Amino acid sequence: MTGVFVPWLIGFAGFYDRWWWLTFAPFSNALLVPPLLYLHAYALVTGRWSPAAWRHLLPGAIQFAYQTAAFFLPTPLKRHWADLAFTTGNAIVASLLAISFVVYGAWTIRLLHYYRDALSQKRSDDARFATAWLSRTAVAYPLLAIVWAGWLLVDAVTPLGYRG
Repeated sequence: MTGVFVPWLIGFAGFYDRWWWLTFAPFSNALLVPPLLYLHAYALVTGRWSPAAWRHLLPGAIQFAYQTAAFFLPTPLKRHWADLAFTTGNAIVASLLAISFVVYGAWTIRLLHYYRDALSQKRSDDARFATAWLSRTAVAYPLLAIVWAGWLLVDAVTPLGYRG
């Protein structure tokens, strides 16, 4: 999450205005966050890494590849591409992220319910291993989706930014 928020914070602080070459730096890959939480829960519950993990990480990898390609564009072309792509690209990523928060939050909660049921059958001190922090994080994901959807709606009507 730090990799997601720091680029946003430095953007609001004006870094991209002063050091324009930082635009499209592939630091903020928000599409990786929800699947990584799910994959962590999956590894915790099953004791192994998911064989299909690469599929879950594909949207984030595509986002990273796009950012990397745009980051290495020559500055005049990068500036032009940023003017064209930011509005549409941000809306697409925000929509995918809102959906991802809901889907992966629900999948993670389901996995944790399975884990707790199995744990209660095998241990008498299952509360000690109940992963309460992970449950709270998974429950927060659908709430983040609601916030994200609200941001999308407001941004569609009145574009947000540090000047807006």
